[in-house]
Amino acid sequence: MENVLLGAQLWHKAGIRLTFFDAGRRVIKRLDVVRDEGTSGWAQIRNAVIIPEKAASVKVACYLSNTTGKVLFDDISLRLFPEHVGKRPSDTGGEDEITITVDPSISKGDIGNVNGLLYENARKKFSGVKGLQPTIIRTPQIVTYYYLIKDIGKGKIGYEWSLLDRDIREIVGMGAVPFISIGWVPEVLEEEIRNKDYSRWRAFIIALVSRYSGKYDVSGWYWNFWNEPDVFRKVGGKKGYVNWTGAEIDFYQFYAETARAALAANKNVRIGGAGFAANSPWLFRFIEWCGVSGVRLGFVSWHSYGAVPQLLGEKIERVRAALGKYGSTKNAGLVIDEWSSYLEVEDESKVELSMGNYAAAYRVSALTQMIESRLSANAWFNTYEDDYGVLAGGVKQATYNSFVLVSEVGRKLVA
Repeated sequence: MENVLLGAQLWHKAGIRLTFFDAGRRVIKRLDVVRDEGTSGWAQIRNAVIIPEKAASVKVACYLSNTTGKVLFDDISLRLFPEHVGKRPSDTGGEDEITITVDPSISKGDIGNVNGLLYENARKKFSGVKGLQPTIIRTPQIVTYYYLIKDIGKGKIGYEWSLLDRDIREIVGMGAVPFISIGWVPEVLEEEIRNKDYSRWRAFIIALVSRYSGKYDVSGWYWNFWNEPDVFRKVGGKKGYVNWTGAEIDFYQFYAETARAALAANKNVRIGGAGFAANSPWLFRFIEWCGVSGVRLGFVSWHSYGAVPQLLGEKIERVRAALGKYGSTKNAGLVIDEWSSYLEVEDESKVELSMGNYAAAYRVSALTQMIESRLSANAWFNTYEDDYGVLAGGVKQATYNSFVLVSEVGRKLVA
């Protein structure tokens, strides 16, 4: 790509789109495989999708939509996975029985922080979470959901720690590892960060890391910078926050400033990022930028929704290979900090696919791929929401049982 600008809408970029048609050539579904902007060299884009029911044909469109710049496409291919053809997500249990033989005397290592959860509501106390026995819990974006930074007048800012203190205490108290999501930019600091004045942001990061380093052993914690920076959607609050408004390179430099501040407060802190959206083209470019720049990357994080489990494991290996190219990134951890079985469906099956029996089976199947691919940690999306929660409306869902199952199996791999 060369100088592809972001247009008036999120989808006004360069992209590749699939359009599915039925036998009468009526459109069933449109799906963007990738949307991207900026300037970059050649990159391989891969995606897997479930073919909609009644689909008879598909069109692959390479486009430059309502914007300017140049984009080149090459080597387009479309292939079926035979083992999945005709298989639809189902809530109906199978009839087959299997026999599993276990030899507990043969150890194959530790399964890692696989029983992870996103706790999305910072203004309510934890309820029912301890019974899940999670090994890691991701907080919401601490800056904007916890209102940590506030304007106290005369050009000064203050910090309000009470809510975050409470939740960190709860997480540690139940034996889980905190996954602290650092974002988004508060209104009081927006202008200066846009102008690349990071002085007050650095002071905040140093205060944040110093505070909890003084209270806890934070060596195993994850300090995650940002969430879906290439997605410009609005996310609640009076102001209507956007994930990121600057250029891609500005974001990478902002991460570097944040990482340096965190390491100044505690040289052993594990900081990384950046919660990239599923199929985000920024993920591999971020790894490359950190590697070439020599910026510390304790781990890289991204999201996944409804991916075929086998292909989920394949992507983990591709990310590991990208990290292995550079001295500063080769030892970085790999984290899927937001994921679920959710598929883009338009009917009543949405909830069932998100937290019903299918979702529970999917979760366990995907976890086996994460374990075999040596993923460092993950966080299932999420705890309480009606359409996704493991405790939707306070009621234990089938996905809740999948957490209990994994916790009862234990932490060690055996033959």
